[in-house]
Amino acid sequence: MKIGRWQTPFEQGDLYITGLFWGGDFLLQLRSGKRYQIKNKPHPGVDLSLELFHLPSEGRYRLHYHSVSAFRMLDEHGLLELWQALSELGDEQGCNSRLIKDHAWSRESPISFFHGHSDGWSHLICTGDECVEVLCPSAPEIIYLGKCAAMED
Repeated sequence: MKIGRWQTPFEQGDLYITGLFWGGDFLLQLRSGKRYQIKNKPHPGVDLSLELFHLPSEGRYRLHYHSVSAFRMLDEHGLLELWQALSELGDEQGCNSRLIKDHAWSRESPISFFHGHSDGWSHLICTGDECVEVLCPSAPEIIYLGKCAAMED
């Protein structure tokens, strides 16, 4: 596995995934001929949107991914291979955003990686509990949504 740095405004400190939206218009046609069409595009031109809360800055961020070939969201059990590789580098869970390649998913889904990015890198967002890995030709657009104040008791 190869691990690269992906500099983001939220790469250090506690990070939480607060929303994930994938998809566009959905058309389902059953064998019976019955059809369903669901209009489902909150962000035109965007394949995948991810919303994050960064605790140290109290900042909210939205990431817009374009031309997504594949993505996956995993709980912490899916991170074991990554945590081991980072531990060998001496950086166990120091960064929330990473570039990775030549890992288990790339071996399990070689066609996705062949079509997804010319260098085989995927973009990974990690929290203490889950991660989202996205295979696309370029880094997502990062949009700062503002600060989120703590609620009063």
